[in-house]
Amino acid sequence: MNLLTVDEVATQLRVSKPSIYTWVKEGRLVAHRLGARTIRFRQEDVDAFLMGATKTAAVVTAPISASVVVPEPEQFTEAEDYDSILNV
Repeated sequence: MNLLTVDEVATQLRVSKPSIYTWVKEGRLVAHRLGARTIRFRQEDVDAFLMGATKTAAVVTAPISASVVVPEPEQFTEAEDYDSILNV
């Protein structure tokens, strides 16, 4: 399984990191929780997103059960490390 970071998905889709977090929050892009502050994306889920397919769950929990809390886009600034502002 090929797991991608937020930065890698943003680069692949040519969008900003806040867009990725927004799409996860809206349930348009599936994210997988790997730890308290780590989310990753399967390449298959990114491909499905590109093809217009959506899934009902925005976050799939891995062995550690946790949910993603994604800040609103207006809380982001370009200088911030977006992963560090996840409140988990």
